[in-house]
Amino acid sequence: MKKLTIFLMIFALAVLPGCTSSAEGPDTADKETVTEDNGEVDKSDWTGLGGKSGKEKDKNKKKNNTPEKIGFSYQYHPVSLDDGDDHMASGRYVTIDLDEDERGRYPELAAALEEYGINSADNLTSYLSGCEEEIRELHSEGMPNGYEEDYDLFPQRADEKVFSFVVGNYSYMGGAHGVMGYKAYNFDPKTADEIGFADVVGKTEGLPEIIFDELVKQNEDLTEYFEIVEGDKESLIEELGVKFDNDAKDLVWAITYDGIHIFFEDYAMGSYVAGSRDVVIRFADYPDVFTGKYDDYSGAKRVPNIDAIAYQRDDADTIMLRTKGASAPAGETKPHEEQNRGEKITLSKDQQRRLNLFISNFTEQGFGDYDEDTRDVHQLAQFAYMWSRINRPADVETEGNYYRISLDTIQRVVKKYFGVKITERDLDAYDWAGIKGEEHFYQDGYYYNPAADGESYSSFAIVNYVSDNKDGTWTVEFQRYILDIEAYWDNNDSVPKQYYAMTDAEAESDINAAADYSGVATVRREGNSYTLVSYLIY
Repeated sequence: MKKLTIFLMIFALAVLPGCTSSAEGPDTADKETVTEDNGEVDKSDWTGLGGKSGKEKDKNKKKNNTPEKIGFSYQYHPVSLDDGDDHMASGRYVTIDLDEDERGRYPELAAALEEYGINSADNLTSYLSGCEEEIRELHSEGMPNGYEEDYDLFPQRADEKVFSFVVGNYSYMGGAHGVMGYKAYNFDPKTADEIGFADVVGKTEGLPEIIFDELVKQNEDLTEYFEIVEGDKESLIEELGVKFDNDAKDLVWAITYDGIHIFFEDYAMGSYVAGSRDVVIRFADYPDVFTGKYDDYSGAKRVPNIDAIAYQRDDADTIMLRTKGASAPAGETKPHEEQNRGEKITLSKDQQRRLNLFISNFTEQGFGDYDEDTRDVHQLAQFAYMWSRINRPADVETEGNYYRISLDTIQRVVKKYFGVKITERDLDAYDWAGIKGEEHFYQDGYYYNPAADGESYSSFAIVNYVSDNKDGTWTVEFQRYILDIEAYWDNNDSVPKQYYAMTDAEAESDINAAADYSGVATVRREGNSYTLVSYLIY
């Protein structure tokens, strides 16, 4: 049985000069700030590409010569796979979002964290769904419980020099007990590049013994364990020495404010009974071991408290996965089904805002009719290009008379908004020469568009009716509005963020926005996120 792993994809961002941008979106732009999944942009305090406002400059001032902290929040997303009364599997993944005013300062980090969240959702839901047949077989053999795959966040440090966190993974697959493992992430916030072990630790000679001594000191119950279980101490020290190879890629370590935090999974001590453990090796205690590059708080009166910096939001709605096997008992509905079949859904304020934002990603660029059963490769690539132009111009490169985006960018955007994976084979096989009167084409890993500037993206969408289709999708009716151009310019070439939270009645009463065309979309809902199934304007 495969073990779920989390992959974090980091994209190299290239700056596009002279590109006007004015939209919202779920990714972090290099000059926008964005919130949550399908989040909103706040550009009210932005002064231009590469520029900084007075507020940002003031925020960057250091106190006590220590790095400026980075505020962020995180949220757990429960997932459940059930078939009627038969519980199949459950789990949860975590997403991390920089505070709104931090995203403009650290766009690469914000993008990397968003990509982490996307991959976490995809990996967990795919894993749980993929285990259905195995779980059914175990249930038929008398095992009453379902699988469990939970991810927990352990924030470590968040300042302008280091953004680090550890993710714990508890996995139960029907045995006598579950197992615990960990994965650590240490980022340079400015580039989102991973910080290497050698950047922090300058001397590894004698370090395994130091780690062991501190491990026992900080976990006193292990003293008796290592006295009783012969050979485990020597095995652990020897294993630590091996883990330092290849820049300690096999060691789970994270940079804290006052040292490095090392995590040991179950069985790392040699026996399951020892459990999963952790230990902190402090800069001040072993100055000869470290490079000194990240020892920024030795002279500070107080070391920051990461729990006071990281804010845990309320859990998201549970994502109910659909089973492929047996149906629910007669007369009952599966847990993911609503009871108000065919009735209008009354949106909460947050749901209204999220749906407005999601649909606005399509209306702002003049997206045409779409159906996932007959989707066109060029339409998807063009959506990704226009989305990047509007919301994340750093992903758009200039080459001669063309702007271009990479295959990675296409795949990331298309996956997030359409829920499908577009491959290089798809793009290579497309008849680009068949696009009459256009100069769009794909070549050597890039999608090209003729270079053009000066466009305004002053439209937004307001959802006015939603109904549940009882198959995991919603039908969403919407109205497109166009913001008065002077109001658009006055707001730094963007739509005021409060517009994205409006109801239809509120938008109609605003003299700065005029109603344009209407449309209807089918969206697939997973928790608080959406992907597009179909889209029709009229």
